[in-house]
Amino acid sequence: MSAVSKIQIQHGCSFVTAYKTEGICQFVTKHKKELQEILHNKDRRELETLFQQDNILDYGERIKLCRYLGDHRKDFCLVLDDGVKEEVQRYLVRYFQKG
Repeated sequence: MSAVSKIQIQHGCSFVTAYKTEGICQFVTKHKKELQEILHNKDRRELETLFQQDNILDYGERIKLCRYLGDHRKDFCLVLDDGVKEEVQRYLVRYFQKG
């Protein structure tokens, strides 16, 4: 079973939400240290620059996600610091379902 299918089943979300969640989750895992540094010490523009390396989201969605993460730094940092992949997935699924 693919990772996207597992996310769909675990979180009861659409394929598109699961696909975006898995892509961002992989990106976050790969760039965790950089992301934590930015969230703790830098502004949202640095976050946008980091996420430009990602091709999962289009420009508008990427800006919206960075704005959201920038506004909810503390929450996302707690999830990242825990290091549990399922928690990161749950956080992202909730974000994408809010629209």
